[in-house]
Amino acid sequence: MTTLTDTRSQRAVDQNDGVYFLGRPDWLDDQLLSALRAEAADRRGDSEQIREQHFAEVGRVGRQLCESREWSDFVTASAQEATCSGKANYRYATRAPSPGPHPNDELRQIQ
Repeated sequence: MTTLTDTRSQRAVDQNDGVYFLGRPDWLDDQLLSALRAEAADRRGDSEQIREQHFAEVGRVGRQLCESREWSDFVTASAQEATCSGKANYRYATRAPSPGPHPNDELRQIQ
């Protein structure tokens, strides 16, 4: 059985709602980032659409990242002690047909 929960906020999100991080941790080097991007692109064809986004299970590279000490230390330092739950996916935003800016445009410009 698959259960989907709508986690969209019913109010404006602010700094008290969670961890915000903008940038790239030092341990996320070009080689790892390239491998993640390639794996995500490869798995996109098998993604499942849920509302405006598509989701696909991570592969070997994504799984290794999820289970890595670097990732758990990064999350723990930013929030609280964390361990891998075993659940992970790639999320793909689908551009809306509207002429307005896409929410990720600003982030893409920063990278």
